[in-house]
Amino acid sequence: MTIVSALSLAHKAINTLESSRFCGSLSRNLWTGSVECEVRLAIQQKTTDELSRKLALFHRHNGCFDDLRGYLDVLAKAKNVKLRQSDKKGLLRDWRIDHYIEVRDFIYTVSAPYRPYVEWQSHQFELHELLWSLVNLLAIKDALENGTGIPKLDDIFTHLVETKTPSFFLNGYPLDLLVINRLCLTENPKVACIRTHRDYLSTLTLSAEESRTKDANALYFNVG
Repeated sequence: MTIVSALSLAHKAINTLESSRFCGSLSRNLWTGSVECEVRLAIQQKTTDELSRKLALFHRHNGCFDDLRGYLDVLAKAKNVKLRQSDKKGLLRDWRIDHYIEVRDFIYTVSAPYRPYVEWQSHQFELHELLWSLVNLLAIKDALENGTGIPKLDDIFTHLVETKTPSFFLNGYPLDLLVINRLCLTENPKVACIRTHRDYLSTLTLSAEESRTKDANALYFNVG
C-alpha cells in the first residue's frame, strides 16, 4: 500500500457514501441469497442498518463530505504527497478483500497517528467511523455472496446457518466470522481453531495450545 493509493481509496469511499444510488440500495436491494435464506437476510439487515445509522448520525450533526475530503487534503499535505484530480474521482467498485486491508492499514498506520489541528480532529474521527462501516458492509456482502475463499471457514458458516436461528447472528457479530477470522486465517498460519459463544456469534481464533482448554458455553471448530 502506498499513501497515494490509500488516499485515493479513501476518496472513492467518500464518493460512494455520498452517492444517492448507493445509499438508496442499502434499503432497496437484496443481496444474492438473502431471499432464500432468513439468516442471510438478517445479516444483511443488521449490516446495512449499522451503516445507515452512522450516516444518519453524520448528517444529524451537520456532517459535510467536503469536510472529509478537506481532511484528506490536509493529511496528504502533511505526508508530502500530491494527488491528481483523477485520483479523487470514482466509486468503490469491483470490491476485493484487499480493499479492506488497505483501509485498515490506512486508518491505523497513516491517518490515526496523524494529529491534525483542532478544526480537523472531528473530521478525522468521522472519516474513520464511516470508512469502517462502509468496508465492513462491503466485506460482509462479499463473503455472503462469493464465499470467504477459505473452505473451512465457509463450512463453519454453513453449519451455523443450518443449526442456529437468525437471533444467533443478530445478537452477535457476523463481522467476526466473515471478515476478521478470514483475515486471521490468511495472515496467521498458527490459527488452529475458531471458538464462538454458544448462544450468539462472537468468535475468537486460537492456536492449537490455546484450544486445549474448553469452555462449556462455547463451540469449537478446527481450521488448522
